[in-house]
Amino acid sequence: MTFAVVERTDKQLQAYKHVGFHILKFGGLKLSHTRKEQNAASVFVLFTDPLGVTDIGGTLAKHAKAGAKVLAVILWEYDSAVMKQIANMSSILGIKSKILGIKRGEVQADLPTKKRIVKMIREFKPDIAVTFDPDFAANTTYGDHIATHQLMMEALGLCYRGNFAPEQLKDGLETHIVRNVCYPFWGLRGRPDVVVDITETFELKLKATLALTGQSESAGRFLKRIYPENLLKALLPAYDKVKLRDKKLGEAWQRDRRKVAAQFMGEQVDVPFGEPFRCISPIKLDYLTT
Repeated sequence: MTFAVVERTDKQLQAYKHVGFHILKFGGLKLSHTRKEQNAASVFVLFTDPLGVTDIGGTLAKHAKAGAKVLAVILWEYDSAVMKQIANMSSILGIKSKILGIKRGEVQADLPTKKRIVKMIREFKPDIAVTFDPDFAANTTYGDHIATHQLMMEALGLCYRGNFAPEQLKDGLETHIVRNVCYPFWGLRGRPDVVVDITETFELKLKATLALTGQSESAGRFLKRIYPENLLKALLPAYDKVKLRDKKLGEAWQRDRRKVAAQFMGEQVDVPFGEPFRCISPIKLDYLTT
């Protein structure tokens, strides 16, 4: 079954291929976290920036709606205006967020920062941790992405050890084991392990993305610097209406690319909208699924 939720012309598909979208079908991928018997797990997220949170916003909102706890930890520092936007994003998704305020380029998996992350994990006691895919991190221009992945993985390996940060245990915290780690699949190579059906929360994901107004404005400026106008016209049907205002251009970009990506991933598991992940641990199923 294929859902034609977003009409895409051949011209648009070719344009998205040009900017990095892989428009193909993952053969055999049919696993989706949609079974009613599954209980929603608590999720601990570690990214440098809030846009990473909205990239998986449909999944986080779905967990939150099911009554699960979700905490997104954002490493970079932001001014008060952006912090308000992040608070609005979190409210829309129904999750909690925490900003650590580290300067860009200075994220490190050093002992003080590891202790901070371990303490939050021990306090929050998540079932699942989500952070940057190491392949994605290694192929971006931000060393902070690599450091974020390292920071999360080292913290997960330390949070259950009683001899690490024992002062936290003396203060009443307990060691904790996180059972699974998932990476958002952003299509650099390979294929996702699972696709979460976000049909019921896609509009929340989109609304949360557009709540980051500063990000949309920056995206609008960036798009005009790196892509020729004819490509932007192919990508964005509303380009001529929004091209003179960076914020509107960025919003159109965010809206259209998220719809195309979510519909494409949904098609892999026969649902309208999906979000893909790679998972480190084996995925428990009660039965094989079609």
